[in-house]
Amino acid sequence: MPSTRQSPNLLMLLGIGVAVYYFRNISKSNTYTAGLKSFITDATVKNGVLTIQFKFQNPNTMPTVIRSVVGDVFLNGNKLAAVSSFQTVEIAGNAETYFPVNVKLTFATVVNSIVELTKGFAGSKISFRGYVNANNKAIPVNIDFALK
Repeated sequence: MPSTRQSPNLLMLLGIGVAVYYFRNISKSNTYTAGLKSFITDATVKNGVLTIQFKFQNPNTMPTVIRSVVGDVFLNGNKLAAVSSFQTVEIAGNAETYFPVNVKLTFATVVNSIVELTKGFAGSKISFRGYVNANNKAIPVNIDFALK
């Protein structure tokens, strides 16, 4: 049985070991999201639903897990809708993936954007301002996409 004089040293070493393990894991999780790139590759409207196709690129060697996309969608600078999608998608290291987000357009949304909608979507600009939860870290996302 250890003496009482050795017990504090043992506890101190155990505490240092736990702290090193904890901080090492935190620094790893931060580096796995560094450089995550996001794009909008397509936006289409069908049956009153706007589908925005996001593309995420992971330049890191370790996988990244996207747990949600939350934010606002704008059409030519006017707010079109609030978006929240809680799909979980894993992006392998040095890879990319697509992440579709569906936005149901309400009657009020259509009325507020009637001028833009009567011109048609061609030549319009879709913008997304929000956050991506990647590896439990909120990453700000600001994307503009010109509709063709």
